[in-house]
Parts: sequence; C-alpha cells; structure tokens
Amino acid sequence: MLNFGLFLALVGLLVAFVMLLRARSAASHSRCRENVMVFDRVFDTAAEIHVHVIQNGAFLIDRKAIHWPVEIFVDNILRNLRDKSRFVEVWSQKTHYQIPLHFDCDEELLTEEKKLRTPNSSHVLCLNVAEEATAPTLIVDGETIWEVPAVVGRLTVFNGDLVHAVLGDSGLLRSTLLFNTWDEPPLNIPKLPSHTEPMTYLENPNQPALTLGLWANGKLQQIQDLGLRFVRTEPVILNETESTQNLQIPVMANLTDWNPTTLTLRVFADARLEDAGRKPTRARLHPASDVIRREPSFTTELVLSPLATLRFRLGRLVMTSPVNFKTFEFDDAMLPLLAFLKTPRTHQECMELGDRLGLASPELRSTINRLKERQILEEVTPPSKEREPSVTKAPGGTWWDRNDAGHFDIRMHQIIQVLYGNSHTLGANFPLNADKEPLPWFSYPAIEYLETLDLSEARVFEFGSGSSTLYLESRCKHIISIEQNEKWLSKLKQMSTGSAEFKLRETEASFANAILDGEQKYDVIIVDAIPEFRSACIPNTLARIADEGIIILDDSAMYPKAYKALLEIDAYPIDFIGLSPMEDVVQTTTFFFNRKGGPPIIRKKLPHPKGSPGFQWDA
Repeated sequence: MLNFGLFLALVGLLVAFVMLLRARSAASHSRCRENVMVFDRVFDTAAEIHVHVIQNGAFLIDRKAIHWPVEIFVDNILRNLRDKSRFVEVWSQKTHYQIPLHFDCDEELLTEEKKLRTPNSSHVLCLNVAEEATAPTLIVDGETIWEVPAVVGRLTVFNGDLVHAVLGDSGLLRSTLLFNTWDEPPLNIPKLPSHTEPMTYLENPNQPALTLGLWANGKLQQIQDLGLRFVRTEPVILNETESTQNLQIPVMANLTDWNPTTLTLRVFADARLEDAGRKPTRARLHPASDVIRREPSFTTELVLSPLATLRFRLGRLVMTSPVNFKTFEFDDAMLPLLAFLKTPRTHQECMELGDRLGLASPELRSTINRLKERQILEEVTPPSKEREPSVTKAPGGTWWDRNDAGHFDIRMHQIIQVLYGNSHTLGANFPLNADKEPLPWFSYPAIEYLETLDLSEARVFEFGSGSSTLYLESRCKHIISIEQNEKWLSKLKQMSTGSAEFKLRETEASFANAILDGEQKYDVIIVDAIPEFRSACIPNTLARIADEGIIILDDSAMYPKAYKALLEIDAYPIDFIGLSPMEDVVQTTTFFFNRKGGPPIIRKKLPHPKGSPGFQWDA
C-alpha cells in the first residue's frame, strides 16, 4: 500500500509539473511584456505567395465571422500570438514605399472628432522581398529604437501606439501584409463581401490567396494546411558608446502637434544599425532625441468619469458606462488601475504602472482602449502650468469635474434606491416603497399620480391580482380582484389585510366576464391581466366604468389593440412613462378618464413629490 501511495504521489507531482510548464508556455504568449517582437519563418518560404490587392484600400475583419482565405490566414496568426481582439484592420502592398515617422490610429475619428484612438497591436508580415528592398522598419519604444529589416516570412509585432517609420527607396518589389487589431472597429473601414457574394475586389480571383485556398468564380473551394510557425528572433543589441549616430527621419502629418517636418534621432551605438545585415537590432536613443518626449496622446490625460458606476455582480467587479449600455468586467490584476486613475494620468504613466504590476502591455492597452470607448475613462486637458486653472475646485476636489457631476449622479441613484424604495424592492423581489409597504407594479410616474388621488370612496375592480391589490385595499372603499393563478392568489391572500375580495377565474371567458357579476359600476378599473387574457377584458371594462371613472391599462405600449379600444372613452389619455419597480427598462402605464361630467367620486389631492420640499401651497 505504501509503494502504491508513493506511486500516486509521484504521478500527481508529474501532472502538476506538466501543467505548470503549459501555464508558463501559455503565459509567455498571452502576457508577453515586450512592446516589440520579431518572428521569422512564419510560413514556408518555398510556397508561392500571392497577395490580392484590395482596390478599396484597407478592409476590416470581424473574427466572429471569417470566410475568406486572407481572413483565415490573419486569424491563425493572431491565435498563435494569443491576441483575442475581435476586429482586424488589414491592408497590403506590392511595392515598397518610404513611410515617415507616424503612429497608427483611427484616422476618421482623429479627423472628424479630434479624438485619438490607437490599435491594440500592429503587425508587419513580409511575403516577398526583392534583394535590394530590405530597408528596415524603425520602431521607437520609449528610449529604445528598433531596426527590423524586411525578410521573407518575418512578422514584426509591436504595440499599436508606438511611433514607427519605414526607410529605403520607394518603388521596389516588396510584398507586405499589414494589419492592426482593435477591440472596437475603426470608423469607415469596409468589410469584405460575405462568402455568398462574388469577390469582385480581388485582383486575380483565380490565383491562390496566400497559399490558403483556391478560387473559382470568386468563391473559396478548398482550404489547405496553414503550416504556420513562430520562431522568436532576438535582436542584436548594439553596445553603447560616447559617440552617437544621427538618423534623419521625416514626420507624417498625423502627428499634428509635432512642429518639425524632420526629426534627428541620436542613437548610442558602437556600429551602424545597418551593419547587422538582416537581423533586427536594438539600440538606445540619446535623451535629447525629440521623439522620446513626444506622446501620441497629444496634451490629454486619462481619468475615471465621475458618472461611471462600479458594481459587484456575481463575484465580478463591473463598471458601467455613463453614456450607453456597455459594461466592463475587471480582472483582479487590473484593479490597481482604478485607484491609479482617480486622478488624471498620462498614457505613459499608465503603461509604467503596468510594468510595475507585471501586466502585459497589449492587455493593459486593450483595457484602456475599451474603457475609453465606453467613456468610463475620460480624456481631459490639464490646466496650463503657466496659469491657475479657471475652474472652481469641488470640496477636496479636482479640476476635471467642473460641475461636480458625480454629486448629481449619486443623488439620482439615491432618489431611486432610497426615496422610491428600490433597494427594498430588490431585496424582497416584490414592489415596496421606502417604508417597505406594497407598491403597484406600475411605472413610478403613475404611482406618483395615484398618490395624489383620494380613493377613499372609490369602488375598484382589478383584472389581475398583485402588489397593486395590497396597495389599494387600504386606500379605497372596496376592491374586487380577479386572478387566474391559484398558487399566486393563495400567496396574496396571506399578505392581504383581509379587506380585498379575491376571486379565482381560470379560463379566459370566466375571467373577462367576472366584472359582469351584479349591476355594479366601478370608479377605477385596472387591466393588468396575463397577456393571453388582457384584450378580452376591454369590452366589459368599457361597459362597467362609472361616470368620471378611471381605467388603468398597465404596460399599455405592449397592447396597441386594447389601447385603441379604450380611446373610445378618452381620446386624450395620460401615458405615465418611466422606470418601475423590479424593472431595468422603461414602462408605460396609461390612465383613461371617462369624462361624462357627473359628480366625481375620486378627489384630487395636492402633489408632494419625493426628493423635493414641494410648493408651499398654504403660503
């Protein structure tokens, strides 16, 4: 038994060791902290490579709906890189062009709205390179500069906000596939046609596309084995010396706050960058190089919106956008970012925090971009250091929340949760007010209006029993409530004070005709039956409403036939539209008034709105 137990223990240790190795291997891909990575021999260089030129320029891939060979190819590359971004912006080149220093961004958003949004990651894949067209891509990563020559089968991956340029003479043969990953798609980038439509964009649909498939009449016929490989290539690190090399780099126009059209980069190195041949190289920039002090975030900083809300849901912390219905779930590792961003921070400060916390740069960048897109993070302009801010600080406060918007957001939340009793409602799963008394399951504006009515002499008939029955039984002269669900009715009877008269009617006909028992007319008739019975109740309701009586149709927007029929007695009903207990959507409760000119049984009281001191009527 001892030997067998020892054997099991050894097996357990072996399994744990293997799982640890796998976890470390996965982490090396999903949480790689390097801002720049180079992979060689990504595909078989002996294979014939054809890049289809897209006539409309860049196109967009939604990785949840991929069909074409180029989409499959790009998706497989990203899977190998553990990149989970949903959208990919792709474009291709058959001829080499010199590209000035720039950063990739959503050009349309920058032009139209003056907002900067950069991709999560940028990728350059060399497919076919003429011998004289190996001029490198330069990438500036903080105080480090990378030089990556063009080599067939080489994939260069770098953070989407890094400034970069492409050197060399234009016009040479150099076939390149370029793509950026995004959590939200950049504006006005077209998608490829669906797999059921002809691929009219393609230059030559009869050629194999990236060796992935065969085309016939613009449709994919076969997908071949991808055979992708990823061999990490480490750069040659040039030794630092006292002397520096100067690189003259033109600047692209989208760096709108960079005045010079050409920058001089001073590089510490013991050899010229190009002497490394086809190997990527890395060197340190001189601190005086202007590019180090430039940030693609212009002059803005990031700060948490005072209107964003943080909730604990199902074991996860969830932030909710103040401007749309989008949410964001926070991993525990990202929680320090929240505390950090309670005051405005630059993009660079956020990335430095990520380094200290051991967060993967692509993951952190993706998180920041998603928070910005949901407007959970605001981009704010810091006050000039040369003068005092022209805004009044809130108590203990901050210059970016000019009108203390957080105060209004909290007060609105308190009115619903506290004054309207929504916290009690959610706790009991039953409509309750602030004093834990039953409320009708109507819209809150309808409930507020009911509060202004004196129903002490009113006779009420209700199609559909519920919390409104318990609310009205202490406020009206008498209420009869009809219900079709015996189990629910039994529960309500236990909650009732005993003054309501309940009746069980389980069929549609008996339910709708219950109001015809006797000759009584009613001052208030509530139509809130189950959907299958509701419309059947309308004819008898019209027959038994008293002069100056009120018909209440709940969820009226969902029953247009019933609504139109009730217009017979009131062409101008009042629709009370708003939030309601136990609902996270807007509800409509409509009051129809039988305006016959008779003496009213229901009397109107003065309003005393919640959350307001009210008007001094006696003054």
